[in-house]
Amino acid sequence: MIFRLMTVNPIIEKPLVQAWVQGDESLVVGALKNLRNEASRQDKELLSMDVLDILQETQSARIRDAAAIALVDLGVRQSVMKIVDVLRRPGFAKSSGTLLFALNEIQASLPLSVLMQVVVEGSFESRNQAMFFLEEGRFDRVDPSYLKSSIDRLETLMDAEDPETVEAADFARQCLLDYSRER
Repeated sequence: MIFRLMTVNPIIEKPLVQAWVQGDESLVVGALKNLRNEASRQDKELLSMDVLDILQETQSARIRDAAAIALVDLGVRQSVMKIVDVLRRPGFAKSSGTLLFALNEIQASLPLSVLMQVVVEGSFESRNQAMFFLEEGRFDRVDPSYLKSSIDRLETLMDAEDPETVEAADFARQCLLDYSRER
């Protein structure tokens, strides 16, 4: 990983760089949490690129979550697509709650396919976060056939044995039906 900010303001980034190089998860999380307080406006853009690299490279859910929150704290709207790329990775729907929370905080709009993946595969927390996007219609425009297939998929999910899955599928289905009527 290339840390870009070291030439601009090494005092801010030194703890983050040291923690990342050492591979100390707790130190990286702590350094990410402190960035908002220490970064000036001009540093934020360069710093956000480093945080995005960390977000994409880490295998640690704690570091990934702290990086997503740091990006929101830094006010970096262009981070949305990078976070969406992480959400699209296989197996990430189950632990996507904090990433979705971060995206919700900046009023992002997400691909419906990502939200569907979370509803189908996600944890309780992840599904709850996805519901904010669905309820408010904050997902990218989709063609009517994909919208219909998503509604159909949710209807089949409503036959699941897990009551939380049924509740999430029913709520998501109703949101998509409301959305389709408005269009």
